[in-house]
Amino acid sequence: MPQQPIDHSIEIIDDTLYLSGTFRLKLPINYAPIFLSLKERIANKETPILNIKDVLFFNSAGIVALAALIISARDQDIPIIVYYDKDKAWQRRSIVSLERLWKKMETNGV
Repeated sequence: MPQQPIDHSIEIIDDTLYLSGTFRLKLPINYAPIFLSLKERIANKETPILNIKDVLFFNSAGIVALAALIISARDQDIPIIVYYDKDKAWQRRSIVSLERLWKKMETNGV
């Protein structure tokens, strides 16, 4: 089976994980390497910071993986910060739903 072309980018600057492009990985577990730096921050009792404002599309597997990350932060009582694009309807709707998972999830629509 041919691999999907990579049409997204992942970059860590300072303490923030920046994602951009289109994410179409098949399963939530396939997102584990993408979120690894944030999982490590949670394990080290540091606040994970995620910026998805330049993400054009995140499939359901990506949303499930992000939800699992938020739940992991909640289980460790670690706040999490997510920057998103309030003008992208799918991001706005997803963030509203994800905020319900953890009261210490700080979201910033930019």
